[in-house]
Amino acid sequence: VEDLLNMSCSSVLPGGGTNSEYALHSLFEAKGDIMVALEKLLLRKPVRLKCHPLSNYHYAG
Repeated sequence: VEDLLNMSCSSVLPGGGTNSEYALHSLFEAKGDIMVALEKLLLRKPVRLKCHPLSNYHYAG
């Protein structure tokens, strides 16, 4: 988990390296599956239904 958070705060992923909050949300939505969370982080834009509570949420970065 620490490595995922470190990677999410680097320039490796889209978003300019300020994705720790999104990384934790992705890990939660992936039910703890690091690889699924990483796939979500690699997407340029989060894919959510319009009815999802976080559909309008803007992550820093």
